[in-house]
Amino acid sequence: MLAGITIAMSFAGEAQHKYQTGDIVFQTTSGKIAIVTSSATLSRFTHVGMIIMKKDKPYIIEASGPVRVNSFRKFINRGVGKKFAVLRLKNNLSKTQKSKLIKEARRHIGKKYDSKFKWDDKKLYCSELVFKVYKKALGIELNKPEKIGDFYSSWNPIINAFAKRKYGKKLPLDEKIITPERLYDSALLTPVHSNYFKLN
Repeated sequence: MLAGITIAMSFAGEAQHKYQTGDIVFQTTSGKIAIVTSSATLSRFTHVGMIIMKKDKPYIIEASGPVRVNSFRKFINRGVGKKFAVLRLKNNLSKTQKSKLIKEARRHIGKKYDSKFKWDDKKLYCSELVFKVYKKALGIELNKPEKIGDFYSSWNPIINAFAKRKYGKKLPLDEKIITPERLYDSALLTPVHSNYFKLN
């Protein structure tokens, strides 16, 4: 009986949860790029998207393949164990700011995924999309970009194999990069929700 009450309260609490446009959703995904990302950053977060609210329902704009808008459920179901974490800007966004985010985000719809992690806007990877939408729409830099060279290690077979396949002998060590983990570590963001187990 007690277990039933606990589960019911848990569902009730989740149902009352309100997401907002601009909320950033982190998750763990599978696949080659996810393995490389996790190996390079030593983080469980390998993918990220941004929430856009439409008629009080959350949708996710993301760069996973071409940039597109997916339902919140589809996004979450794609993650390993359906685990996800949501962070929000500490300073509440105004209605005007949210509209600017949506306008800037939609401008990138259809752009191809950038598996070489270049800093130009011709193609985009997941965390680059979120970072640049905030930067260009609101002038907010969620965190300082790093360099690809910060993650390259010749002794790591996963990183080494990826680098050789993507770049050949000329490694773009000075290329700017922003990772999901770097966004998650932003001092400008605060946790809203997570169903990951806490690691103490």
